[in-house]
Amino acid sequence: MKSLLAATFAVALSACATHDPAASRSAGGESDPFAGKWVGRWTSEHHQNSGGALHCTLTALPPNPQAKPGISRYSAHFKANWLTFSKSYDVPLEGRRRGDELHFHGTHELAAIFGGVYTFDGTATPERFVSNYKSSYDHGKFIMTRPPAR
Repeated sequence: MKSLLAATFAVALSACATHDPAASRSAGGESDPFAGKWVGRWTSEHHQNSGGALHCTLTALPPNPQAKPGISRYSAHFKANWLTFSKSYDVPLEGRRRGDELHFHGTHELAAIFGGVYTFDGTATPERFVSNYKSSYDHGKFIMTRPPAR
């Protein structure tokens, strides 16, 4: 039962939509190296043998005029799979670029039964997206890369 609840919860965190070419552009119209489509897996480090397929579309957002300079904002649309279940979920992410890396964080609140507030912290390069997630109920990792070109 715990594994089923953990998997249901982890799936509730997750990703993919059809590719939106605008998602790979920044607010200023230039190409954004982190935006676009990602594919991979999620794993629970708390509930053994829990995990599944994960897809994400990362969309660059305009800067927040009240935020500190240099903060990049994104909307992450996740779709996670576990067994025959799938769930889509949106998470706002903020981060700072350091060379070809984006160090990001975000939070999203779910019902208390599913762990309440989830936090996300990770790093993306133009080729790899790694994020840790954590709540009062579960913690684990998202690992994704760019999908193969068609």
